[in-house]
Amino acid sequence: MDSICETNDTSTETNCYEIIPNLTIEDIIIYISSYFKHMIKYNKNHNIKAICDVFYSKKIPNLSIEDFLKRIIKYTNIEKATLISSFIYINKFINNEKYIVGLNNIFRLIIASCTISIKFHEDSNFTNSYCGKIGGLSLKEINLIEYNFYSKINFEMFIDENIYTLVVENIYYHREKY
Repeated sequence: MDSICETNDTSTETNCYEIIPNLTIEDIIIYISSYFKHMIKYNKNHNIKAICDVFYSKKIPNLSIEDFLKRIIKYTNIEKATLISSFIYINKFINNEKYIVGLNNIFRLIIASCTISIKFHEDSNFTNSYCGKIGGLSLKEINLIEYNFYSKINFEMFIDENIYTLVVENIYYHREKY
């Protein structure tokens, strides 16, 4: 993760390793869930509907985005930096595809993003079957959404250090609001 987080000139820019220790996993959960709740509310208020695709679920889980993130953390022990990376991947996905986020697809986007983020950034040996169970999905479903997620971000897992640092700073500075 060093190459993701450090900036070239630490004298003028924030080094996010200085901020991350001050963030709790709860700060990150609250920021991510609030971010997507606002996005979903905006889309709903403007009658912008999510499309039916592999991420679309007819049945919305009976838990909040915040509780879903806590569930993922409970069963994977995902690191703070990896969770932040998964948030960035979802935004990359949304921006690449001009994708509309709603309650019918956010949970699948989150589990797909966390699955690929854990595989890329951590030394965990979680199987897709295990990640699928965490997200309430079959092995076939998690495989399908994982592949589609990868392809929609053009299989590009690199995160620009400036974007990563900006997200970390946003979480840090917005934690007072939540």
